[in-house]
Amino acid sequence: MITADSEKKQITVKHYFKNNKPEFLIQGHAAEAILISLLNNELVSKLSHAGYLGAELRKAETALKLNLKYEQDQSLKKTKLEN
Repeated sequence: MITADSEKKQITVKHYFKNNKPEFLIQGHAAEAILISLLNNELVSKLSHAGYLGAELRKAETALKLNLKYEQDQSLKKTKLEN
């Protein structure tokens, strides 16, 4: 699960066990660094999933930079967040 906190300007990735219990929590500001952390911790087993995660993480990073709403698996919202 990928979320973006506009106040902290931070991306969070929660990796869950199959029983829906959180296994890893990775936070950062840069999509590339987060993806590398996921790969280094062997949390990605398929290249297609790595590609998907890279695209979603970059989208979350872009949303934070442009002050847009980020929601995983959705297009970035053109309307800016209320401050």
